[in-house]
Amino acid sequence: MFDPASSGSLGVYVALQKGFGADAVAYGSAPTKGFVGAGHPHVDVGTNVPEGDYVAAGAADAASYYVSLDSAGEIAWPSGTFRRAGRPDVHVIELLTEETPAAYRAYLCERGASYVVAGAHELDVALACEKLAELFGIKHLLVCGGGIADQSFLAAGALDELSVVFVPVATGDRNVATIFDAAPFAPAAPHAFALASAERVGGDGLHVVWRKA
Repeated sequence: MFDPASSGSLGVYVALQKGFGADAVAYGSAPTKGFVGAGHPHVDVGTNVPEGDYVAAGAADAASYYVSLDSAGEIAWPSGTFRRAGRPDVHVIELLTEETPAAYRAYLCERGASYVVAGAHELDVALACEKLAELFGIKHLLVCGGGIADQSFLAAGALDELSVVFVPVATGDRNVATIFDAAPFAPAAPHAFALASAERVGGDGLHVVWRKA
């Protein structure tokens, strides 16, 4: 539930996200469903597609990318271009595994979305990062959540900086998202960071930056 006390800090968060100048942003399936919708993709189960990765026409030259961690093939993308009010259009890249159904891969191809296959049974984030750099030229990736996506990149050693905006609102809601959530392919383990900066923002909010120790 949105609290008015959050508005100043949330505005800072959005401005920071835009200001990073990243080549791409990455989200897990839960936040992506919040943007795209929670409906299930309608796929043709009899469709076959070639093995390996798929780079849609013109994708390698896109200005920016939306990287979606979605090994289960759950996101019902209407097209290969993600549009969001107040933001530039970005090309969609799905991170899949070899077990992601071929029918879902065909679904993505039909809509002009790209995908990268990384891992046999579970997502191999380190391999995915290598392929994102090789196929799309993505060198600077901004990982924006949810908790499992954040933990996946952290466990893979792919996070070199944490930039967190703390909002001055407390809640007892158990459904509130956390920054890091462990998963079978992204186990919990300590990862040390060193404080780089701390700044009061948006009234009573706090922007803290930690870098890999």
